Amino acid sequence: LLHVFERRAALDAARWAYDLRAAHGVRVVELDGAATRAREPCLAPHVEAGMWLPDVALVRDPLALTSAVVARFRALGGTLLTAEVTRLAAERGRLRAAETSTGPVEADLFVLCAGAWSAPFAQRLGARV
Repeated sequence: LLHVFERRAALDAARWAYDLRAAHGVRVVELDGAATRAREPCLAPHVEAGMWLPDVALVRDPLALTSAVVARFRALGGTLLTAEVTRLAAERGRLRAAETSTGPVEADLFVLCAGAWSAPFAQRLGARV
């Protein structure tokens, strides 16, 4: 997977996301403009930088992948709850509970995976997505 940046400043602004990936074991290779264009020759000459994630592939069937992840999660004892989150409750800077359309949910760990709606939820807790 190749992420392309027309300006180095844009890469610098996004660097935190690549540092996070690298901290979790994702191989990230920073490329200058010439190396980025060498990987993708159709790019415009003004491209200044790129981030290459050589071990990250594209998913051609997201539904099949999601179904497999859910099946494995359940096989490991997980419970999948489908509900609307209406409120988040934090305590000492950590998310502790979520009010949902099916009732409250308390947990030691929450995973925010609301797609385009993730940022507004994260902002309520002072986090950046």
